[in-house]
Amino acid sequence: MAGLTLNSPVGVDFEGVNSGRYVNMTLSGYYSGISTTAGSMSLLVDGVLYEGFCIDPYQPAQSYLLNDYLVQSLDTVSHLNSDKAQALADILSQWNDDMTATEFAGMQLAIWEVAAETLTTYDLQSGSYTAGSSLEVITKAYEYLGYVGSGLGNTQDYLALTHLGSQDFVVRVAAVPAPGAILLGGFGALLVSKLRKRRLS
Repeated sequence: MAGLTLNSPVGVDFEGVNSGRYVNMTLSGYYSGISTTAGSMSLLVDGVLYEGFCIDPYQPAQSYLLNDYLVQSLDTVSHLNSDKAQALADILSQWNDDMTATEFAGMQLAIWEVAAETLTTYDLQSGSYTAGSSLEVITKAYEYLGYVGSGLGNTQDYLALTHLGSQDFVVRVAAVPAPGAILLGGFGALLVSKLRKRRLS
């Protein structure tokens, strides 16, 4: 994920939800009982495909425009603060590429709850932001919300892509290698080590 520089403009095209589940949600003063798909999102950033999550449930994503976005740190996003940025990082610390659609949906709901809730406690059933989905998705969302305050996340591991007229997104600063790539690298290192030992003996 190299190439994103803080405070630099980038073009972002929302390609759609990559993996997720249907949810219903209400945000006081904005909408009531809307249905949408919550999950990980495919984002074309200056022509490079990224996976990310929405951190802005206030407005729709523009899937038909290449918008000028700004790369920001999480704690400088206008509708977040340092506590919310850390809470998001704690949730995102559980993000991995082997997650199921249900897990991606649960993580997205947890992220929206933190981003939009005006109360000091996070509860999907009360407050300014509420959401409903299958029991499995809601259970996962509460599981991820349980990481808030753990300190497991580092806000510097993530970058926000923000836009005044479209949804804001969060992406990882560094790409996480696929498990197969890690395994292949391990076998390669083992093979090189064995070949060196043979040459020395």
